[in-house]
Amino acid sequence: MKYTKETISIGDYVSNWYNDINCSPIGQRLPVTEKPEKRNGIINTILKGIDIGQITIAKNDNDPKFKYDSVDGGHRKRYIHSYKLNEFKVNDKLYSELSQEEKDKFNSYELTFVIYDDLDVFTKGYIFRTINETTEVKHQEMLNSYGDVPIANLIRYSVRTVPGVDNPTHQLFELTQDKNFRFLGFDNERLKTEEMVARIAFRYTQDNLLGSSSDDQLNEMYQNITDVSELNKNLKTHLDYILKCANAKKTHIGLTLSMADFKMLSFIRYYLTDKYNKFDIPDYEKFIKSYNTAMKTIQDKEHERYGEELATDDPTIDFDSSQRTIATAFKAYLGAPNHDKKTKKAVEWLLLEFNYSDVVEILDSKRNFTKEEKETRLAQQDYKCSLDGKPLLYGDAEAAHIIAHKNGGKTEMRNMVMVRREHNRAMGTMNLEDYRKILDNLA
Repeated sequence: MKYTKETISIGDYVSNWYNDINCSPIGQRLPVTEKPEKRNGIINTILKGIDIGQITIAKNDNDPKFKYDSVDGGHRKRYIHSYKLNEFKVNDKLYSELSQEEKDKFNSYELTFVIYDDLDVFTKGYIFRTINETTEVKHQEMLNSYGDVPIANLIRYSVRTVPGVDNPTHQLFELTQDKNFRFLGFDNERLKTEEMVARIAFRYTQDNLLGSSSDDQLNEMYQNITDVSELNKNLKTHLDYILKCANAKKTHIGLTLSMADFKMLSFIRYYLTDKYNKFDIPDYEKFIKSYNTAMKTIQDKEHERYGEELATDDPTIDFDSSQRTIATAFKAYLGAPNHDKKTKKAVEWLLLEFNYSDVVEILDSKRNFTKEEKETRLAQQDYKCSLDGKPLLYGDAEAAHIIAHKNGGKTEMRNMVMVRREHNRAMGTMNLEDYRKILDNLA
């Protein structure tokens, strides 16, 4: 890797360099939630004449809009430019309100740029991660530095609109006019929401969904997953489910989903999918109310069961905190994605209070009847259609559920008859007797 170093004054940078640098490439730490103390701190450091560290960019010969991509230092580059445009105050002063001496000092301040030759996205990410090994950078920001690769795009595009891409996000992450999530009681500061979505995506790369999603496992996923087509479908289905839960809680309880809700509702879906494969939630209002009651019960530190100290003979319990109760351990276990047993233990505790069988309909995972089953049933019907009573050849027949699969009907012989193909197609997801009534009315 080849690079050069150049020292550029702020005045020269703003006038001649800024518009040539893509300060918000996909892999850069983006200002998802900007806090004034960060930008003020950077500008105040400059005004005091203190070095703010080198800024790293890379040549980009393939982008007609920009000559360079930011690799590290995107916040600094953006804040310097914004301050000169009078977009925020530092020490109660806009840039235009500085004295001429202060302006001259600010504009003559020298920035050190490290300029790499054209780099691929993986190398840019590697440089970013290497530079920030000694600074406080969140793990998801490290993952985000992988840049324009399918798995990184799948995660970031689900949660936020990326400048220059203008991608649609999943409705779960819809923003209000105040730039807060409409359905969630937390934000994406330091990409924490994207991190949770990345952990969900990882679980759908595993045979069993309920389990850990450690930082190392996420690293491996970002490095190795190239085809995200199936993962994209699974992630969307999962986020659709969370959205329905969030909408139900907002509508019928008047609250947004907490971070604990986001995690535990995901764990519940993993558990149900692992155990039953196919299930349905007919009424999300009943589901979320039952779930919410269970969550509040188990988090009650005064509860006679959950306010008690943990049993010391349980191998899944973490004893790093003395006199920890089940209620406090439950909360801690929700924040322990690296620990497989803790994740499963949190679900085990919740299921002591959450009787999901009252609000979840378990569906038969078998959808199709065998050829032998269909031939047997047609013979038992004397080779006549169960609906119109007319002679029926096997080639013109299809197996129909008496109680529709969607309505909980099992794929078993006692719930099946043979009907004419056009009847089965017209019936769709209706129960057999409901469709028969329609036929009788048309007769």
